[in-house]
Amino acid sequence: MGGCSLDWCHVQPELSEMATVITYDRAGFGWSTPSLSEPTYQQYVDDLHLLLTTLDRKPPFLLVGHSYGGMIMRLFAATYPDEVMGLVLVDSTAIPRLMRMHIGSKRLPPEILKKARALGYRSSAYKSAYSELLNTGDSSIQLQEHHNYLSLY
Repeated sequence: MGGCSLDWCHVQPELSEMATVITYDRAGFGWSTPSLSEPTYQQYVDDLHLLLTTLDRKPPFLLVGHSYGGMIMRLFAATYPDEVMGLVLVDSTAIPRLMRMHIGSKRLPPEILKKARALGYRSSAYKSAYSELLNTGDSSIQLQEHHNYLSLY
């Protein structure tokens, strides 16, 4: 929760040798603009589906979700099961953790770490993370509505 696409700077180039890789930042994180609506899992699913449609990417998709993003990818798979070939969940959480005191990772290259810290310390990133926490109840209900499907994962 609170990370951005730069967290995947080591993974993206490796995967792009085998497949098309699309990495994006949730509304309010990284380079994206803040959300105009309440940030719930379903809103993020709708945003991602619109992005993929706008980019004219054809399913099926292999979705990768890290931490808070893992729950979004699970709901995407439940909402659009015919468009998903699989899920990769990395340290996915059922209940979002509070943002770390230290933004970024010491394992990132220095030039990427500098960008990640700058993006992470923007006021919009904190506002977005706080708003996500406030909407955790609604997001949890959205996941519970797909409980039977999600238990397959």
